[in-house]
Amino acid sequence: MLIKNKIVTLYMHILFFLFIWSFSPDNIDMNNPMVQHEQLDSIFSSNKLILDDYKQFTMRGSDYFLNQSSGILYQLDQGILVRIDESYDDKIHNQSLDFVYKDTLFRFGGYGYFHAHKNLIYFDFPTKQWDMVRFTGHEQIEGFSFGGVHFFSGDKLYVIGYTSHAATFQNESTFIRKGFVFDFKTRGIEAVFELDQNFYFPTNYIQVNNRKVFLFYPQERKLLILDTRDFTFQRYALNQVEGSLRKYTNSQFRLVDNKLMFPFPKVNGERDIAVMDVKNVIENSMPIEGTLIRQTPYYWAWAIVGVLIFLASLFYGLNKKKKKISITEKYLFYGKDKLEIDPKMKLIIELLMEGDTLKNSELNELFFREGLNPIHINREKNLCIDKLNFLFQTKFNKQFVIKSKSALDKRMIIYFLNPDL
Repeated sequence: MLIKNKIVTLYMHILFFLFIWSFSPDNIDMNNPMVQHEQLDSIFSSNKLILDDYKQFTMRGSDYFLNQSSGILYQLDQGILVRIDESYDDKIHNQSLDFVYKDTLFRFGGYGYFHAHKNLIYFDFPTKQWDMVRFTGHEQIEGFSFGGVHFFSGDKLYVIGYTSHAATFQNESTFIRKGFVFDFKTRGIEAVFELDQNFYFPTNYIQVNNRKVFLFYPQERKLLILDTRDFTFQRYALNQVEGSLRKYTNSQFRLVDNKLMFPFPKVNGERDIAVMDVKNVIENSMPIEGTLIRQTPYYWAWAIVGVLIFLASLFYGLNKKKKKISITEKYLFYGKDKLEIDPKMKLIIELLMEGDTLKNSELNELFFREGLNPIHINREKNLCIDKLNFLFQTKFNKQFVIKSKSALDKRMIIYFLNPDL
């Protein structure tokens, strides 16, 4: 009886081992998106998780699963999901642009709690925390959630099309037909640009190498190949199977040995795998007219610059002629603009407009009062002129009254109106 129990126990251990072994990475067909998705779904379900709530990334020789809306990150280790982050479910990264660059996982932008941000963060493996990348040029872009196309050209990330949430009311969003370039070397936004009016967004896309990005348009049974060097296009006609591509949730392309694989639906409702030879597709594609980035012809640019310079000169000339100085009881007019003045300021301006220069003693006479010594009178006059200059400088960015030493007698101070006026 004892021997029988030991045999049963050993048998149960063997079955358990085989069950765990069956889910190990060596037994998950990582080159088969359909089989992989089904087996991963089973692993996630056993952990009371939903696979479609996570994005899958392969880096550092392992598979990682990032939560769609938070920083929660799992690693698939021997068929077991292991949470490796020490963050929390903040729910502010919905529709963020998530990508791997040099074996590091990044997140750019994202939406949550009625707010879209433009933070660029990365997962730091030693600390198991998400950290922020400080970059320049952030004022050139808006907070966004991603729904366009992205690709790399060297150390530069191109983001093509995004959703802006900067609107008058909350919950409003607008898809922006613009793009920007982020340079990882300089850590800054290098450029912002508009898309060509003839470019429209694909159903799916994948960058197959450093120079080519595949853009799928299954409804039109076509594939556009974008060249990351000059942003020109080639066209390839999809066959019936390739044209059946759908945007399955969490079903990624698999690119192995220059073979691109993805699931497609069969007539009976099941899914099968389509295989495309990347090299063969590129070699059998045809160049077509068109570009990704909106181009402004040089002659139009020079014409626009010339017109702007002419208008600026004309505007400056007309303004210069119109800006004459005049006064009333309460206002100093400079062109069409006016500045409120007090009676003492009015007297100073009238005297300055009558003659070329005024001596310090002549202006002091305007402030003479019985019982005041000359020092107090001079101080009161200086305060009045300083206030007049401050008001004029603040409103018109120019000095009104200028003080200088007399050319005839350096001990004498003279006052006159700014000649530039």
